[in-house]
Amino acid sequence: RHSHTKHVLRACPYPAGTNSILALVADDEPDSLTPHIESHANNGLLYLEQSRRWYRNIEAAPARERPVLYSLAMDSLDKAAAACPDYQRIDEIRVAYTQLQAP
Repeated sequence: RHSHTKHVLRACPYPAGTNSILALVADDEPDSLTPHIESHANNGLLYLEQSRRWYRNIEAAPARERPVLYSLAMDSLDKAAAACPDYQRIDEIRVAYTQLQAP
C-alpha cells in the first residue's frame, strides 16, 4: 500500500498532508476519506484512492447496489482526473473499470 501511495504522490503532487496519507492506509471504507478530501480540497490522490475503494466494494455488494457503487467509483475517478490532469494512468483505470463492469 505504501508503494502505491508513493507512486501516486509522485504523479499527482497535489496537497497531501500527513493526515491524508494516514487516511489512505487507515481502513478500506471509501467514506473514511471524505473528511480528508474536504479538508484537502481538490486532492486527486484522495479521490483516486476513494474511487479504488468504491470499485473494490462492487463485487461483494448486492446486485441492486452495484450500479450505485460503480457510479460513485467513476465520479471519484472523474474528480481525480480533474485534480490531476497530468496523471495519465487515470484513463487506464477508467478503461479497466468499464471492461470489468458486470452487465
